[in-house]
Amino acid sequence: MKELVITSGSGESRYSLNVGDWIVGRSQEADIRVNDPHVSGRHVSLKVTGDGIRVTNLSRLGSALNNTPVTQDIPWPAATVLHLASTASAIWREKDLVISPAQAPGAARANGGMPTEAHTVFGDAGTKATISNRTTQAVGAGETQAQGVEAPRSAPPPPPRTVAAGGTDLHDAEAPHTSALYTRPFDPADIHNLRERIRKKRQNKFVGFVLVALVLAGVLAYAWPRRAPVEVDVGWTKDAQGEFLEQYYDAPGGRYQIVVPKASPRVLREEAGIKWIRCDVGRDANIPLQIMVEDRTVPEYWKYTLSDLVDQWMKSKSGWLFDDPLTEGNFIGKRSGLPYVLVRYTRVEEDGIEWVGTVWIFRSGSQLSVVQTETLGAFRNRMDYLLNEQYVDVPQDFVDNYWEPVVPVQPGSAKARLAEAVGLGLDRDAPAHWSAALVKFREALTLAAAAGDVDVYTAATQALFRFRQKQKVYYFGQLLSFQSACERNERDKALAIKKICEVAFSDPQDARFKRIRTEKDWQLPD
Repeated sequence: MKELVITSGSGESRYSLNVGDWIVGRSQEADIRVNDPHVSGRHVSLKVTGDGIRVTNLSRLGSALNNTPVTQDIPWPAATVLHLASTASAIWREKDLVISPAQAPGAARANGGMPTEAHTVFGDAGTKATISNRTTQAVGAGETQAQGVEAPRSAPPPPPRTVAAGGTDLHDAEAPHTSALYTRPFDPADIHNLRERIRKKRQNKFVGFVLVALVLAGVLAYAWPRRAPVEVDVGWTKDAQGEFLEQYYDAPGGRYQIVVPKASPRVLREEAGIKWIRCDVGRDANIPLQIMVEDRTVPEYWKYTLSDLVDQWMKSKSGWLFDDPLTEGNFIGKRSGLPYVLVRYTRVEEDGIEWVGTVWIFRSGSQLSVVQTETLGAFRNRMDYLLNEQYVDVPQDFVDNYWEPVVPVQPGSAKARLAEAVGLGLDRDAPAHWSAALVKFREALTLAAAAGDVDVYTAATQALFRFRQKQKVYYFGQLLSFQSACERNERDKALAIKKICEVAFSDPQDARFKRIRTEKDWQLPD
């Protein structure tokens, strides 16, 4: 058993300590309460063991063992003074334990197996108290206590409360403030400091409110559902991986295909030589895209160039407004290319609905093809990309069989012209004469078609196909030689190859004419 003696401004108190943890302080909840205004509510913590006591400081006012500050959980030697404050101190020593009858083994059984502890301590005013199970009961003067009989239990009287001017309870404040208010009344400086504290507290509350409001506004701005921006340019339909989605339809003539965006495509109607297709494009699938495909045979087609046929088609559309046709530099296909004419138009239906669109017009032999795409006038700007997209997928033999009549053609024999064309284009390996050979092929086909000579027309078509195959092989061979010379930095050789190809492909109706002169693959190194 260990005896704790606490000396404070109100006197000296003695306590018997059992093994366990004890809180010493001024608070009502402290295990050992010290009635001193300079002591904190929870000043120190004591850990009592069989070997001694360890002390831990809990107060910002500090504690000291023989003028050595107490930090955390240090041993407290017996008979060493522990200073709790400027007016309070504590010391402990070993004390012999006197066992009363209430602590005998039989008493433990009489109490349901729970032993009781009764120790007599002496307070500061001649008051005798009994600590039983870590609870203190006061025994007043003149009362007697039989040995082994515990005094009647009663709550300890509360310590006197010191109240400063204005009704402030000094026991609720820490020692420095308590000391100041305890020794003198409020002065103007105290009032000013109090007002400043109140003002800063309100200011901090306002700043905190503003910060919370800003955070909430940011969260709402981030989480609030936002409407997607309007599509500036409506593009081709894609899947989640960014791949284009396409739908193919056979053209009415069956010689090529129409490729459209896979956006609910459907055939509206189909007549002889004409097919109408509709798609609903855009992010919300609310923009109509209509495609009309027409394939027709042109009577006496050898009399008309492609430009003549375009003029006839435009004149047949009464009330339509057309831009100037684009007749040069437009090709379908990847090799020699199939020339086409591009026309933009605006039309208004009887109910006042305006449509805008683009037309591709091309031919192959006696067949004239018209591919027309249009949308509502309200979507003119947003649909510019899709209105100018190519929707025609032509096979290479369709391109190779293309020929443009020579109008007017010089009279003569179709068979003789064919022989001249074969001599220049197939029998001789002279690319410089290929432009002249192509003109002879066109004249032979024009004369054969006008005369109805099927044999010569068929022979001329087959010879023209072989001639274009020869041109294709030559073109790609020269392109590889040109690029190889550029890689070896042989600029003169590369320039010579390019000039030969410019002569060989000098027909503006051939896509290779433009490629050699403008594309990056044919650019000379710096």
